[in-house]
Amino acid sequence: MTAWKVPEGIDLADPSFNVPSKIDILLGAEVFFEALKTGQIKPLENGPLIKETVFGWIVAGSVPVRNSTLLRSFHALRMSLEKIISSPITTEENERVKHFNKTVIRDEEGRFVLKSDYSNSMDEYLRLGHMERVTNNVSPNIKQYYIPHHAVLRECKSTAKLRVVFNASCVTTTGLSLNDVLLKGPVIQDDLFSILTHFQTHQYVLSADCEKMYRQIWVSKDHQDLQRILWKSQPDQPIEEFRLKTVTYGTSPASYLATGCLQ
Repeated sequence: MTAWKVPEGIDLADPSFNVPSKIDILLGAEVFFEALKTGQIKPLENGPLIKETVFGWIVAGSVPVRNSTLLRSFHALRMSLEKIISSPITTEENERVKHFNKTVIRDEEGRFVLKSDYSNSMDEYLRLGHMERVTNNVSPNIKQYYIPHHAVLRECKSTAKLRVVFNASCVTTTGLSLNDVLLKGPVIQDDLFSILTHFQTHQYVLSADCEKMYRQIWVSKDHQDLQRILWKSQPDQPIEEFRLKTVTYGTSPASYLATGCLQ
């Protein structure tokens, strides 16, 4: 290989760019071109280009060699992934995080119980203990909210064609819904970009599913009456009252609460 050298006075972003090593991160075009600056040097007509960026000077292009083999050198910037994908959270989201960390507990079976604010047929809900009939006379001082619900039929699904959807955004006579008074919480699960990046880290990847993830987490008894529903299993039966005992899909903080417990 030719004894090509970087001109003096050039502060390279990666001084060891010519030494093979792993790629820490790949920058997309929308990020790469924003990092470029105006400085540009091409010492040899058939040599590589030295380009100025916000991270320092980088080298890219072909390098003259003594044989017919053409060696191409490409530069990858090393940056902290967390700094790229992280985003600030709002004051309300921060309050949800602090409240969650302060109040979440685990029962004697190891199941998470949320002492904080908060689908597969209804029979399954009852059978698994994820909801219960309201049989006692509740004190008028206990706050209650009735969540409307309906079925969604997904013909394209080979399994779980029927899904129960709860609408905790339905307003009451106060003009507010349950979701209006709940703290939503920030998005803390990895985004698609970081997930795909993690797939480049190891030789083998394991993928798993948390079955009925939200419903693996109890809502404390103090707040289950805020998750009441009306239901009858047969048209000729009377309407009964039930309370949902687990984190319910359709409530605004459900995603954060479930992911928080998983983490």
